[in-house]
Amino acid sequence: MNMEPSELELGNYRVLHKEDGSLWMLGRGGYGTTYKAEHKHLGRICALKVINDNLMQDNEARRRFLQEAQAAALLDHPHIARIHDFGEAEGIFYYAMTYCAGGDLQEFSKARGPQPWSVVRELALQLLPALGMAHAKGLLHRDLKPSNIMLADDDGTVSLRLIDFGLVKVIAKHDAASTNLMLTQDGAFLGNPLTASPEQLREEELDERSDLFSLGVTLWYLLVGGSPFGEMSTAALVHQRLSADSYEAMLPENLEPEGRQVLARMLAKNKEDRFAVAEEIIQALTGGSVGSDGREDEPTVVSAVSMRDWSEIWEIQEQLKKFIYGTYYACRGKVAGIPGTTLFVPDSRSPYLETVCKHADTVMNADTRLLNAFYQKGLMSGEVAYVCPPFLTGSLQCLLQVAGSLSLQKHRPVLQQIASAVDESMACGIPGVELDVGDLLIGLRNPVEDAPQSDEEWER
Repeated sequence: MNMEPSELELGNYRVLHKEDGSLWMLGRGGYGTTYKAEHKHLGRICALKVINDNLMQDNEARRRFLQEAQAAALLDHPHIARIHDFGEAEGIFYYAMTYCAGGDLQEFSKARGPQPWSVVRELALQLLPALGMAHAKGLLHRDLKPSNIMLADDDGTVSLRLIDFGLVKVIAKHDAASTNLMLTQDGAFLGNPLTASPEQLREEELDERSDLFSLGVTLWYLLVGGSPFGEMSTAALVHQRLSADSYEAMLPENLEPEGRQVLARMLAKNKEDRFAVAEEIIQALTGGSVGSDGREDEPTVVSAVSMRDWSEIWEIQEQLKKFIYGTYYACRGKVAGIPGTTLFVPDSRSPYLETVCKHADTVMNADTRLLNAFYQKGLMSGEVAYVCPPFLTGSLQCLLQVAGSLSLQKHRPVLQQIASAVDESMACGIPGVELDVGDLLIGLRNPVEDAPQSDEEWER
């Protein structure tokens, strides 16, 4: 039995520690263990997946671990966790990917309970374009389940990231050489019995429809706040899954007609009766269209998720910040279970409208840590509006009123982040960032009710 090390550094990465001094483990799977880590030189927080030590000498396991990283690296999508680096140190394989602070959908469901169809629908529309892109690249995920879908942040927003391509398989009709990935051997069940499609449980040939079935079970899981089949042994679960005549009759009685119709087709036992590709489900939910690569033809894939009337979901509470090119508003959810958010509405009369929307779309599809992120685009009162993180923070101006000034020796981390934010902006192709002390926000990890809301509270 191997003991967990007290310190772990691999290449440029240092694994962080929890308050009790233990390594900050995020999860453990069959092939690797994932930790919260930081880049030793850049200070960037990431999720570092390390091959399990009992597999370091197993060539097949090492190949699979490398293939998992390669598969994720092929997929550049805002709702797929991005791979930043892959390396080997002293025979140990590892790769660094986007850190998702909000936990996974299994934890989300346990904490929040059953979700209404309006929430589940929005989450589906984040995942479908990501899955569509993977399929267009010739890749089956084969392990879609709530614990493999992460929430990007812990600030109350729900922006999802698909992770764990450890069981990825090249779709038979695609050329494996085009992906530089090896075909996975068939003949043994691989996946999760809760979400696996019937044909996956029977170890038959799989295609895109198998992943779409697994996504359907995941959405069903969110609707009921846990396993829709109850808690039972793996053998009993597989038996129930394969012996059920239909899953449609098992769906919640109060499910909206749209949800029942879409899920019933996603969960059809005969794959010939299911949606063929992710694009068809997106069309069923939005009436929009998505290109063959899983991205919308116009404008971008995230817009396919959200070119809806946001007034169906949120209502404006107050104006937070007004600029000559647009305004930020605090909004609250209209439906139970939908958290509040912030909307940025560009001024349709501004001469800068086209430039502002172009830059907003760029940031929305970029992997940024220090810029104010835009998650989705939709409409509010007929005008384009962007969903962004709630303003739960004070500004640099508030800090300066307390500190008086910032010095390189005392406040170096703050100044480094400002410089890094400028670098991120330039990397996104957005020059000319305005460094106004009132527009540089200071983020807090505390809940909303604990965040200072005025200069007086900041001083206290």
